[in-house]
Amino acid sequence: MLLQRRPRFLIIAGAVAATGACNDQRAPTALRPGVDAMFATGGNAKVKVKALQLSTNTLRIDGPAVTATVSVGNSGTAIEPGVSIRAEIVQGTATRQAANVLTQCQPSDPAGVLPNGSCDMTIPATASNTATGSGTLVPGAATLVVRVLQTVPGSVTELASKTVDVNLVATPTITTLNLASTTLPIDGPSVNYTATLQNPANSLQGVLLQGVLVQGAVSKGAGGLSVSCGAAIGVLPPGTCTINFTATASNSVGGTLVPGPAQFQLNLIQSNGGTNTTFDTKIVQVTLVSSAPKITSLVLASTDLPIGISVDYTVQLQNPGLPLSDILLQGEINQGAVTHGAGGFSINCGSGLGVLPTTGTGTCSLQFTAIASNTAGGGGTLVPGPANFVLRMYRAPVGGPLTELDSKTVAVTLVSPNPRIVSVTPASSFIVLGAGFTTYTAAIQNPGPALTNVTTQGWIRQGSARRAAGGTQILCAGVPPNNLPTGACAAHGDIVGGNEPNAGTGTLVLGPATYELELKHFDGTTETIFDTKSIPITLVATTPSIVSVVLTSTTLPIGVSTQYTATLFNPSGAALSSVVLIQGEMAQGTTVHAAGGTVLTCGPVQAEMPPGVCVMTFTAIAQNDAGAGTLVAGPAQFTLKLYHNGTVLDSYTTAVTLTSP
Repeated sequence: MLLQRRPRFLIIAGAVAATGACNDQRAPTALRPGVDAMFATGGNAKVKVKALQLSTNTLRIDGPAVTATVSVGNSGTAIEPGVSIRAEIVQGTATRQAANVLTQCQPSDPAGVLPNGSCDMTIPATASNTATGSGTLVPGAATLVVRVLQTVPGSVTELASKTVDVNLVATPTITTLNLASTTLPIDGPSVNYTATLQNPANSLQGVLLQGVLVQGAVSKGAGGLSVSCGAAIGVLPPGTCTINFTATASNSVGGTLVPGPAQFQLNLIQSNGGTNTTFDTKIVQVTLVSSAPKITSLVLASTDLPIGISVDYTVQLQNPGLPLSDILLQGEINQGAVTHGAGGFSINCGSGLGVLPTTGTGTCSLQFTAIASNTAGGGGTLVPGPANFVLRMYRAPVGGPLTELDSKTVAVTLVSPNPRIVSVTPASSFIVLGAGFTTYTAAIQNPGPALTNVTTQGWIRQGSARRAAGGTQILCAGVPPNNLPTGACAAHGDIVGGNEPNAGTGTLVLGPATYELELKHFDGTTETIFDTKSIPITLVATTPSIVSVVLTSTTLPIGVSTQYTATLFNPSGAALSSVVLIQGEMAQGTTVHAAGGTVLTCGPVQAEMPPGVCVMTFTAIAQNDAGAGTLVAGPAQFTLKLYHNGTVLDSYTTAVTLTSP
């Protein structure tokens, strides 16, 4: 039985409704490149597309659909099954499907049937380069072709068609996106951004920007707004529009953002009748950080803390989150099980006492003092040695709980508050025994108050012998003698080596020894030794001498050379001129043979010995062709003699072992 002509028409509001209607029957065949060639020729003379009206003849490429109202007339009998309305955008050689729905003139009609009479339908039409077809649609003139097709197994027959000229335009884009900072605090303050939008065609309604933070599988809304470009809210006019807004990283709903890399995505969207179309997306790589405040830096003026004396420090605080009040810093000294308070204060970063403002990636820099004191709160006794200075940041509201927000630890060394000798530097480590003097410079540090009646006293220790080696009033620049100011002092004195009576015990001899410098204070009643510093020295003769001889090896194969280094010292203020040389001898009982020699080459003039230290490197050889007797494998002695114009000034002997060649 034929269906009756019905004057009413069905309006399909959008693509979803159209698709839903198609799902009840066989779906229309998809448009393919060259589809015209597949249509049966001739059509149906009784079917015509009487009218084709678009809601707008401007279509955005890959944008939202426009509404196409199609009126089809069938003067013949009803046609079934498989009748559909298809549309395509044709532009030069490019063809892309714009619509594809089965006919359904009334909601109660079966889909795919074209009844006798008039059938009016409203369908969505799009211009998309992702739709079925070929080629690439570009902005410019094009044609929308609407076809009425009947599809039966094995053939597609075009019953009627109609065309209308259209204009394709580009989709609105986000041309630039700039964030004030690419560091976003989680659950902290928003970060400003500026987005530039470009709309190449007509005004659009219902346009908005939506920010999203994406981190792995976690996606969080980061703030959105309807565009405001000088027209009504939500209207995007033609041309360029700049939007200023904020991005926020929040864990308020679903999933958890954590500190680390993430993406801020800004989507340009049109919302129309419950359907959202995304025109463009711009992505900026960002870094998420904790919004918790922290101590980023703690620098002490000195990591040596005299017990009982304050030391300055600088601390830098960072607060990526919202401003906080009632913030204080508290220092403490930890040494093993011993802990004492080391000073604390309410912060002042310029926003009021105790207020830590939002700093973003910047910091608030503060200065205060740390003190290692046994009178501060705590238990046990701090003593000189390694310790830790810990600075804690608290939030301490009046009447509320004390909450620790962060802490920073610096390794320190607790030292006596008394003055100390940092170093002793002599003009020479070779000290002439029994004559003259050698100057020194002592670096002294006084962490406490200035003192008077301060002296230095030197001693030379060698085994059980200990002899006075000179003493003097302390002399620091800018203050009277005997005065030691607070801070650093470079004091000078002399080292005098001797065995004078009533100046110590034992007898000093040539060779290695130790110089000890005492820093002393007399308070009118008691003399106190604040500190003692020791350095190695070598006692040398009052005449040119050989201080030491070091062989590369004390095992010498007969006939094979061995290198040695000889240290010589000339205590006079002038060079020994003429011929100065060193000569080696190898002795074994009564057998003595020459073992190699050379003139001195340690001064500016060859064969002279300059004042002070002279270091010579040469070779020693045990040989049987430069003396009397025969050297054999076994113990022997290598003696190095210092000659001046043929006279022996000094000699130095060391034991060796000879081996067979």
